[in-house]
Amino acid sequence: EAADVILGSDLTYNPSAWRALLDTMEALSAAHTRVIYVSAAHPAFLAELRMFRVLAESSGFDWNELDLSLQHNLLSNENRSSSSSNELAELRAVELRLKSEQTR
Repeated sequence: EAADVILGSDLTYNPSAWRALLDTMEALSAAHTRVIYVSAAHPAFLAELRMFRVLAESSGFDWNELDLSLQHNLLSNENRSSSSSNELAELRAVELRLKSEQTR
């Protein structure tokens, strides 16, 4: 039975594992499945994400970048009110769904 939601974080750091990652996502997915991938951006992350997107889309996934600005603003406000001086990392999130012709 397919999952309703697959949630992952920091999954694309190893490009040699991307094919296996996408195969696993596909095996666990159906038309209704939402694959949500969230990661903290680091200096090479945007290039990494662009390359992963190309592979994901060529593997039959639709790609939709999610807007985390409201969540990030709320977290930033909480951080300012605390005594912590840690900076919050920029978060990026993507929703992947199998294209309809890919679903079983």
